[in-house]
Amino acid sequence: MATSRLNHDAFLVEGYTRTRPFASFLPGIAGLLGIPLWAFYVNRGQAIAGFGIQDKEHPIMEFLPANRAYHAVPLQGFRTFIKIRTGKHRLFHEPFQNPGPDASHDVVQRMRIRMHELELEEEHRVLRLDTRVRYFTIPHASFAALARVLTLTNRGPRPIDLELLDGLPVIVPYGMVDRFLKHMSRTIEAWVSVQNLERRAPLYHLRVEPHDRPEVVPIRAGNFSVALTEDGGSSRLLEPVIDPAVVFGCREDGAVPERFLDPAFRIPARQLAADRMPCAMSFLRCTLRPGESRTVYALFGHMPGLQQLNAALPAIATPAFFETKAAQNAALIEDVTRPIATASGMSVFDRYCRQTFLDNALRGGIPVSLGADGTPGSLRRKIVYVFSRKHGDLERDYNQFVIPATPYSQGDANYRDVNQNRRSDAWFYPHVGDTNIVAFFNLLQADGFNPLVFKGLRFTAPEELRAIPALREILSKPFTPGELLDDLARHNVKTGESHEAFLQRVLGRSQVIEDAEHGEGFWTDHWTYNLDLLESYLALYPDRLRELLLERHVFTFHDNAHVVAPRAKRYHLVKGALRQVRAVRWDREKSELIQSRHEEPNRLRAEHGRGGVYATTLLVKMVSVIANKLASLDPSGLGIEMEADKPNWHDALNGLPALLGSSLCETWELKRWMQFLLDALAALRVESSIAVPLPEELTELLASLLEASLEAPPQAYWEAANAAKEAYRERIRLGLSGREEAVTLDRLVAFLHRGIGRLSEGIERSVKAGGELPPSYFYHEASGYTQSGPVVTPARWRLHTLPPFLSGAVHALRQEPDPKRARALYQAVRRSALYDRRLKMYRVCASLEREPEEIGRCRVFTPGWLENQSIWLHMEYKFLLELLRCGLHEEFYENFFQALIPFQPPARYGRSILENSSFLVSSVYPDRSLHGAGFVARLSGATAEFIQIWLWMTAGRSPFRLDRQGRLELQLVPVLHGKLFDRRGRFSFTFLGRIRVTYHNPQRRATFGPGRARPDAIRLTPRSGEPIDCAGGVIPAPYAERVRAGDITAIDVQLAAPRRP
Repeated sequence: MATSRLNHDAFLVEGYTRTRPFASFLPGIAGLLGIPLWAFYVNRGQAIAGFGIQDKEHPIMEFLPANRAYHAVPLQGFRTFIKIRTGKHRLFHEPFQNPGPDASHDVVQRMRIRMHELELEEEHRVLRLDTRVRYFTIPHASFAALARVLTLTNRGPRPIDLELLDGLPVIVPYGMVDRFLKHMSRTIEAWVSVQNLERRAPLYHLRVEPHDRPEVVPIRAGNFSVALTEDGGSSRLLEPVIDPAVVFGCREDGAVPERFLDPAFRIPARQLAADRMPCAMSFLRCTLRPGESRTVYALFGHMPGLQQLNAALPAIATPAFFETKAAQNAALIEDVTRPIATASGMSVFDRYCRQTFLDNALRGGIPVSLGADGTPGSLRRKIVYVFSRKHGDLERDYNQFVIPATPYSQGDANYRDVNQNRRSDAWFYPHVGDTNIVAFFNLLQADGFNPLVFKGLRFTAPEELRAIPALREILSKPFTPGELLDDLARHNVKTGESHEAFLQRVLGRSQVIEDAEHGEGFWTDHWTYNLDLLESYLALYPDRLRELLLERHVFTFHDNAHVVAPRAKRYHLVKGALRQVRAVRWDREKSELIQSRHEEPNRLRAEHGRGGVYATTLLVKMVSVIANKLASLDPSGLGIEMEADKPNWHDALNGLPALLGSSLCETWELKRWMQFLLDALAALRVESSIAVPLPEELTELLASLLEASLEAPPQAYWEAANAAKEAYRERIRLGLSGREEAVTLDRLVAFLHRGIGRLSEGIERSVKAGGELPPSYFYHEASGYTQSGPVVTPARWRLHTLPPFLSGAVHALRQEPDPKRARALYQAVRRSALYDRRLKMYRVCASLEREPEEIGRCRVFTPGWLENQSIWLHMEYKFLLELLRCGLHEEFYENFFQALIPFQPPARYGRSILENSSFLVSSVYPDRSLHGAGFVARLSGATAEFIQIWLWMTAGRSPFRLDRQGRLELQLVPVLHGKLFDRRGRFSFTFLGRIRVTYHNPQRRATFGPGRARPDAIRLTPRSGEPIDCAGGVIPAPYAERVRAGDITAIDVQLAAPRRP
């Protein structure tokens, strides 16, 4: 019977080939100096479903979408063919194939999933033969490779003679890109070459680049395979088989190894090493005595060339290499997840914390500090995020993920994704400081939009470094740290120091390039996540508000060659109806201007694009965004318009922009931004008469919005605000003038108050019209228009409100200060169609059945699947986070133990309950067998929400604060259920990525609600010196600063129930 459960250090799937199919992947982390490799797996055959370097275009085993991989892996994935002779009996066995119902009791198959590796086991109770396979990627090496360790064990009473063929029936030669594999796989075989058979380490590649052009470029790099075993204490390389005809004969479907089954099978002296897709298998003949095991160690990877492969062979062709790398790989992933190490009374929760932190890091990256920023006397360092990648996997087959095959690997990601994944980084990596705030705010444009693709940091070296002869060519162009180290190796440049020391020296004197690409369209919500970054930072550094908001002139504007067209150019008649299409245009003049710049080309300039980079403060940057968004309210004065070809996070509402859609979610967020500035200025007690220099274009936009009258009727305001915004966009199209006008803070504060009034009126009106639940999305139908040539001008609008989405409740809760009203809204959600009573989870939206298909692809998805009424985990976790924010602790934990992934029934969830999914199938889906099943593995924004939930559960929302004298103090305010304490009443977690905090709660009381346990006494353990005791629940100055600075290694907090009077 197929079952799955948590088992010691792994998630165990018994009978994995007979369970519902799922897909996942190995981490693809190789360490700072290692070369990463991507590897996906499924619960079919021998699991691995594709692996390679860099991206889909550089496979070693072909990338296939999940549904095709489930079919292909049993035949095209790793295979193990075994001929067994025991006495007079000759048998053939292929482990890890589905044994079928008749043999299910004779063959037991298991899959063990760990954070760092994958393990398969098979017990054949008739043959008395056990087979075990481990997969892991090779860390800390100058090449990328997948390790496969196969162990056979004789459990019978007699010796058995074995002949074994093991490996890949198809390996992709290097240079054969995905397009050739999918569309020209027969023709491209003519370029194939396999070298190095005589060294028993084949190198597979195309002879030359397969392009029809005059220049013929040879390919030196290649994919490789090598296998070995240990005999009598010494290792030997196994004989490779690279010609599939040697194994399968005419059975090109790969179902039966026809030639191998011949009793007289021998590997021919010569194998065809060209003109066909090769295999990568190895042959072993051995005898196993009772209880004896034999292990085959194999590597499948990529090398820069034949010379490098042969040079590496002596080191890699030993069992010790595999054992060392397996231990290093486990330690590496353990180290990556150490900042969230948790020890509670529920081991499944502890391990889920680590897995979620790992997956969050895979998308957001891990920050590494390299080099000072070049400012004299500055200790500020450059932060490079490593190990990140865009979420791409077998189920997200549409994404072109990139995992650069270099040291210090930095992959691309989308702005919204990586912004959210890095939200809490300052809490786990204090050296990050305000790096992400500056980076993400600086990618906001002067029109309030931003590029989609967030790329890794690049650097330009100063002239004095480029003048060094050995470095001149390498440093002549922008570079990443990994490219720099690769170039050093390629040119055989010796620096006389360690890689890290060299990078510190070079990067410390180099200029950072914040690399980004436009991508496609502009989403309505990307800007909103910056305030989350800001609030997270200020909860740790409340004493740095003034400096960050008012004093640091490091904030710039991204300059983009794509612009939003005015209404006259984006409103069109389509089949007699007014539609908004082709709203974002490429501006040739602006593109040429940007390309003419030698340094920092994508930073907005003064002198209308031809002067210096314009820099300002965070306050001015935020006011710029606020003004742009306030000018973007829809004709009904409710939502922020989807005016730039894209919706918000709910991408499947892709049709709404054409229907002149808008979102109340961003209206809520705009109000939150404005309130934040009001609260911040009040907290800083800044004199209202102080003048703030604003770009003259922004000053004019503010004045125009005030003249448009923020209190005017919605459509009149819409007309005037859009006219002002379009005039502003035209003025800043090429850049700013550089002239500034001083605006006093009291004028800014008055503007913010009036803006909040405008937004609040629209929010209240929409909430009243929506009934119990706040709406999220609208679209507008032009009920009248005039036309003059190609220009269509709407006259009147008819408002349409979409059914409730969970996001509306999330944003409403986020700004609800009254717990009673928050509880009423929560109860309304529970009564609504957003709550799935069978699963006890929350759907992303109510039924869209009555809506037109034009709203987007979510309307055509089957209800319960993808973004149509499924359990969209990211939004559900946002909802749980808001319950915590509102102080609804009882309600939070009621949902916590029902909705959180580690508490799902494993059989229903259908995959490891330590791994998140993008969505779970809800109970409205027609196929009941899939209800509650998780799909699209791991790299979900839910990881960012859980990490913030974890922070608030363990330490509280804002543990650092200023006392009345302005001194820093620390108050830990945990929100922990009694179940989370272990039998001894302890709960431990890692604070600030390095401090072990332990709550001691002998009665295992919850730390919320009536009779809650509260911090009563605190002991600090410093790095040196005697322990420090603090009475009560507050760590005062100067000890709070010592905690934040990392001078404290452990904090023990005694919890006690309130004493009765």
